[in-house]
Amino acid sequence: MTSGVTGLNDAAAPPGMARFDARLLAEATALGALAARMRPVGRRPREGAIGVNGRRRAGPGTAFWQYRAYAFGESARQIDWRRSARGDLPIVREREWEAALTLDLWVDSSRSMQYPPAGGPAAKRRVADLLALAAASAWFKNGERIRVLGDPKAQAVTRMGSLAAALARTAAAQRNDEEAGLPPRARPPAQGFVLLVGDFLSEPLALLERATALARAGARGAAIQVLHGDEATLDFGGRVEFQSLEGEESHLLRQVESGREKYLKRLDRHQETLADGLGRVGWPLLQHRSDRPHGPVLFAALAALAEGD
Repeated sequence: MTSGVTGLNDAAAPPGMARFDARLLAEATALGALAARMRPVGRRPREGAIGVNGRRRAGPGTAFWQYRAYAFGESARQIDWRRSARGDLPIVREREWEAALTLDLWVDSSRSMQYPPAGGPAAKRRVADLLALAAASAWFKNGERIRVLGDPKAQAVTRMGSLAAALARTAAAQRNDEEAGLPPRARPPAQGFVLLVGDFLSEPLALLERATALARAGARGAAIQVLHGDEATLDFGGRVEFQSLEGEESHLLRQVESGREKYLKRLDRHQETLADGLGRVGWPLLQHRSDRPHGPVLFAALAALAEGD
């Protein structure tokens, strides 16, 4: 019997693989293909060369980068003799380093992402998985590579099935729920890209510390906050008991309406803290309700990653 991911059987699949069913993967692939057509992904690849992107420095490649003076001891094969003939000094023609780009993905695997417990199309974990997979699908269309932050195997993948396995493997490796709600302490590749997807309901300063470390390592990034409609509006009435998904804590409100304004103000402050902190390192915070169309926030995230080229 096979799982929802092509090429992985139940015996070989890591724990948690069942959440990546065939319908989810098909929806993510279609959304990613649309996004790749509508928005740039990373730096635009060289015409006719999929997965070949200029790194804005000298190195192996086919595109011209710059002329410079020949340095003593270099191979004479590097000299551009035609250009050198215009002057008195030998001139070297350098090419721009070209390589596939790497996007590091992180998906919140804390228990708060399991809302609502009954699941469904608007469940936070499903929507977060969908957005991450769709972003990866768009990058795959341009021949780029994906890594999952915190993956024990720490290897890049180029296929949706391998990515789903890496996400499941990473979630299974989390030691506690606090760490599951925070991006891992990892170093992205030089000139890399990072996309964080989660509800970001953990302590904002802890999350900002992790994101800032990634940005200071040289990564361009974006963060998508996924909230369920119930969390975004607290649209309940009357007597309601709220139970934490991450512990034994519970709160009974006899009149939800009386606490709604206070709750929404607190949520606004939380989001403002996240947006301000991420904005200081040039990363946008994109807010998304799980019951809304997913295309606009995905397109905005990919566009943010492409800015500055």
